[in-house]
Amino acid sequence: MITTAFLNQYLENICRLARAQRASLFLTGFAENLLQHSADEPALAELADEAHAASTLAELTADLCENGSLMKPAASGCGLLVVVSIGADHGVATQVVTERRNFVPSRLGETETHLMIGLGYARPEDVPAFGDNGLVEPLSQADWILSIIVSSGGPLSMNWELSRILKHPVTGLAGRVELERVLPLIVHSAQESGQPVSLMFVNPDHFEQVNHRFGRPQGDLAVRELASLLRASLRESDLLFHYSGAIFAIVLPATDEEGARSAANKVRSAVADRLFIDGVLPLTVSIGVSGTENGSVSDTTELIRRTDSALNMAKLAGGARTVLWQENSPPHLPGPIDRGSAIFTADAIKDYRNMSLLWELMSGLATQREISVIARELTSRIAKAFRLELVALYSALHQEPDSLTEEPLLLSACRYMPEHDTILNEPVVRAEKPVAMVRQVRETGEQIVHREENRITEGVLPMVARDDLIGFIYLENGPEATLDNKDMDFLAALVAQVAMSLDRAELLNRWMKQQQEESKKLREEVRELRQAVKQIRLVYQSAAMETLMQRVQKIALSDATVLITGESGTGKEMLGHAIHDLSDRRQRPFVTVDCGAISPGLVEAELFGRVKGAFTGADTATDGYIQQAHGGTLFLDEIGELPIEVQTRLLRFVQEKTVTPVGSSSSVKVDVRIIAATNRDLLEEVKFGGFRSDLYYRLQVVTLESPPLRDRSEDILPLANFFVEKFSLSYQKPELHLAPETRDFLQTYHWPGNVRELQNTMLRAVLMSDGPEIRIADLDIESRAARPAAAQEEVKLPGVLAASMERRDLWRELTLALEAVLDECAQQTLPMGRWLTEALLITANEISDGVTRRGATVLGMAESTFRRQVAKSLRSRELEHGKRPEGWEAVESVSAEIVREQAKVRLPAQQNLVVRTRDILLAVVDELVGSQYARGAALMDVTTPTYKSWLERLESAGGR
Repeated sequence: MITTAFLNQYLENICRLARAQRASLFLTGFAENLLQHSADEPALAELADEAHAASTLAELTADLCENGSLMKPAASGCGLLVVVSIGADHGVATQVVTERRNFVPSRLGETETHLMIGLGYARPEDVPAFGDNGLVEPLSQADWILSIIVSSGGPLSMNWELSRILKHPVTGLAGRVELERVLPLIVHSAQESGQPVSLMFVNPDHFEQVNHRFGRPQGDLAVRELASLLRASLRESDLLFHYSGAIFAIVLPATDEEGARSAANKVRSAVADRLFIDGVLPLTVSIGVSGTENGSVSDTTELIRRTDSALNMAKLAGGARTVLWQENSPPHLPGPIDRGSAIFTADAIKDYRNMSLLWELMSGLATQREISVIARELTSRIAKAFRLELVALYSALHQEPDSLTEEPLLLSACRYMPEHDTILNEPVVRAEKPVAMVRQVRETGEQIVHREENRITEGVLPMVARDDLIGFIYLENGPEATLDNKDMDFLAALVAQVAMSLDRAELLNRWMKQQQEESKKLREEVRELRQAVKQIRLVYQSAAMETLMQRVQKIALSDATVLITGESGTGKEMLGHAIHDLSDRRQRPFVTVDCGAISPGLVEAELFGRVKGAFTGADTATDGYIQQAHGGTLFLDEIGELPIEVQTRLLRFVQEKTVTPVGSSSSVKVDVRIIAATNRDLLEEVKFGGFRSDLYYRLQVVTLESPPLRDRSEDILPLANFFVEKFSLSYQKPELHLAPETRDFLQTYHWPGNVRELQNTMLRAVLMSDGPEIRIADLDIESRAARPAAAQEEVKLPGVLAASMERRDLWRELTLALEAVLDECAQQTLPMGRWLTEALLITANEISDGVTRRGATVLGMAESTFRRQVAKSLRSRELEHGKRPEGWEAVESVSAEIVREQAKVRLPAQQNLVVRTRDILLAVVDELVGSQYARGAALMDVTTPTYKSWLERLESAGGR
């Protein structure tokens, strides 16, 4: 590599051969021109500076001879100018140029390289003589001068370009490759002459913070300024190199270690006295020094390692100091001082291998989060790249720090197969020796390297991330492997990078596991909320209901007693469900008590429970509704219907939250939230003595008024559309929608029955409609409103049900009849599901004259199922004869008509009639009991899980 000393020597030789006093050199044709003088002053005025030199060269190149050379006297008469056209094609040098970052391909062949030498003489007569033309045919002295310059110009230009390429782009200094080439030559020469050589590494402290604070361009400026300062602080014989990053290497020939220490302190003082980056940044430097004094070091690689170790010790000691390597110093302290020092060596083959391995691993592991994949990639790629007998990765991620006897966890093991140039995964490793070495590293935290006859045989490198020991990598040298110290340095640096990937993968796995747990919890909460919203089943968009629901959400968070008032059919029980489902009690029972439907003589026992023998017929002890609601919510519907004497006991419960069952002398503590509802004016009832004032004020801690539908007309159409969609799905009707005139009519109607009337009207319209639109006539509101009340009630009677034989009317009548029975027996738990199935089976059996095949065809059932269920139904009828409520007659009448209508078709039923009628009852029961699954299951006469599965199926079919 061309240095200032080399150029000076070249110019001195030219002066001596040409008998000149001074010489100057100007070399062009590259990205950076070279102008050098043999003395402090230029040899000629034409080469005073780069601008003059370029101008002179441009003039002379126009007159070049055919051989590309020119010699001309200087303007002063005391000098000679020699120009040589070297050309642009420099073989290997040109190939190197094409790989530079700033190289412009179009410059090849366009820019010619020229060398201009200026020779200065003391007197004009000392200048070599020329012919008459002054340019051509130089005489003998000038001839051989020109020959020397022409012959040396090509190598000089090639070396200059190579030198320029090898320079660090920021500092302009020679790099590490040049250091590792030059240092052995200097050490060898010094040893022959018996002189010492010292090496010094200089690194600014905390320089990474400079780049972070000021940015990379300002950081580069600081590095350039530091390089200039170091040049000025050194002797001419000292060599300055850019080693790596912000680390500089200084070779001090003929300097012992004490002299090097003195030079280092001089450098530190010069840096401390200087402000960098335009006078705003103070810096300190750490310096590591080692030398070849007394022949202690013959291997320059070891000299570099010792210097690097000394620099590490200086940094670890706090920086801003000089550390001289001593014999008792650790042979090498690994650290983050020079991450590139183990990657780039003077061996191009190793550099390519290291860079390829680093690139493959880092690009492959950048997004990888599977620890097993990371382990397999690391061991297999290292084994193949270094041809190792065995590479094993052990984990310490899930081990206790003090569990030194615990067996290390093997993550992956691979070995290189030279005969096949492939990798074999080792599921079982010869574990005794690797495990023993791993345990030793786990205790000390330091790497272990074993050698035999100066050859590395095996070693264990620790893997550290965030100051925690997370794993170990075991390396066993193979017969074809040539592991050396630099390879171990590289592997240590590589393992440090992979350790971060392993640590990141472990952290990511933990985070994802935590996220999955949180997501599971959130999904459960969302499911509960959806279930709550689903059970609330409130459809609204009016401001009145929005305000009401905001209050509901607020009071749901407390256990305050709530009194809900409003007209019949406005959804008071739905509001009660909403409060319960939005509260912390949503997983506990919601028990509804219709106070007006219980016999006055039984209401006390129904509410508070009874003990065995409390009264005639009390054969068993029974919990009352209050105890059944323990932990949940007790909804007292139509509380104004309670007898005064029961109100007294209820007041005591509201105050003390204890109940005393009928016939018992001991009380039971019950945790229940009370929500009461009424369509009466309780304050008026208090005035007339129909309701206790103290109970009234106890109940109305929070009062909610459910507005009538006529006062929230914005909700009419959303509710109507909701009911149309629901009933269309329930009864397998094609998609229906409201006609424009129907929408207008619904909004102008006064709805005396509120939401309940709207719901029944939409059910009737869905059943009666013939086309895709629901017309006003399908609503049948005007004709029903014109009938007297008594006539309207006749819809529950069998005679009225028999008036229409059309299938759609029968399904509608069945629904209404079932609702009537449930209203009639609201406080009883009747096995209506079994009763309805029995009615269908027995009717089908009767009209089929006992022929199983015909009866099964009518109901759409399998013959064996029909036969078995008919026999079971007949036995059940005999046992329960006379125990069914009077309203059940209407249900049996309608169900019988449905079976007879199907029998007239004389075709197999397209759907199992038992399942279809059961679904109608299921929908009616669901509307009544809501989340009281146990009660719903009892009404359907099935287990609770079966009841829930039926509801899920009904919902998936769109019938819920």
